[in-house]
Parts: sequence; structure tokens; C-alpha cells
Amino acid sequence: MLSEVFHVDQETASKLQSPDDTRGHIVMVERGLQVVRPPIRIQGPANGVEEAFCSARFTANINDASRPDFFNPEAGWTTYLNSFKLPILQMVQLSAERGVLYNNAIMSPYWMTNAHEIIHVTSGNMRMQIVNNEGQAVFDDMIQEGQLVVVPQNFAVMKQAQEQGCRWISFRTNDNAMMSTLAGRTSAIKAMPMSVIMNAYQMSPEQARSLKNNRMETMMFSPRSRY
Repeated sequence: MLSEVFHVDQETASKLQSPDDTRGHIVMVERGLQVVRPPIRIQGPANGVEEAFCSARFTANINDASRPDFFNPEAGWTTYLNSFKLPILQMVQLSAERGVLYNNAIMSPYWMTNAHEIIHVTSGNMRMQIVNNEGQAVFDDMIQEGQLVVVPQNFAVMKQAQEQGCRWISFRTNDNAMMSTLAGRTSAIKAMPMSVIMNAYQMSPEQARSLKNNRMETMMFSPRSRY
């Protein structure tokens, strides 16, 4: 699936798994390291219960295909529900996603940075692979209608619909759950400098360039697309 997701050859895809790399996760920084982070905001006291109930809205429709948050006409669509859309979710620290993949379409590999995820397939089926934060595969199987999968925070997930396509709903344990993708135009791999990719995965400039640029869609990939 890695080869198909990134649209690269098997050799390049295998290097992403780093089977013979024993360098570990510690790196040496020669001239200091700066990390981009949002400013710390100090908010005053607020009556969250009163504010939530005064909003007088407790329901939302995320099954409306005419109003998705993301849409690829050849791959599928998704709609997200968080506390920005439905403030009462802040009280229960939950958010949700409605996802639809068309037949044989692929969702970019992703991980949740601040939430666990419960995925329930409502129709169709898909192949799902899950890798833990140590890079070890912990799940690789077909998920059918009615089945449910729990994905811990920071575990990477890959989804590919089968011939029938697939629909699911996900519940996440944060009212503003955040997702990071690994492939596509807005992914973490795309944002990395080529020199970092070459060193991290011990690959050639050509392989690193293919890894960064061969998938220019964002969240969902059609089985026929490349650029």
C-alpha cells in the first residue's frame, strides 16, 4: 500500500519502513534547533456550562454530501464536526468525522496528534493498515460494514476502499482533534526539505523527489491519479 499511496516504486517504498536502520530517534543538532509553535494565550475565567447551553444547538448533520469539508470528485469526501461547529462538544471532549471513499480510492496515511480514534464502518468495506509509534505494523486486515476499530493517538493509519467503496464515521477523544497526513500536497513529507528526506530514509535525490512530488492531491487519492 505504501507504494501505491506515494506512487513510487517498491524499493523507494521499502526505504520508508527503514528495515535495516538502527540509528534510533536521537539526532545531533550543530547550531541550535527552533520549533514553530503557536503563541501561548491566557484566557480569563468563563462559565463554560452556561455558554454551551445558551448556544441552544445540540445536533448537527455531517451526512450531507453537498456540504463536505473536503471533496475529491474521483476519490471521496469527508465532513468534520468539532467544537467550533458545535460548541457543546467541548464539554464532552469529543469530535466526529463522516468519511466516504469511492471504489478503490485511498485516504492519505495520517495520524491523530491529540486524540484517540474510534472508526465504525457503516457501509461497504476497506483495507486498513495501522502502524504504532515505533514503526511496527499492529493491524492489517479488511474492515466490513458494522465493524469497529480503535486507533490510539500517534498511530499511523492507511485506508483503501474496495470495489464497493466504503463509508464510515469516526469519533475522536478531543473536541478539536488534529490530523497530520504523510502523503499529498499538504503532507508532512511534502513539507520536508529533500536533504532531510534523503538522510532520514537513506535514499537518492531522485527517490526523495518522487516521494515528495508524485502525489499532488491532498487528503484522498483516486486509484488512477498521480500528479
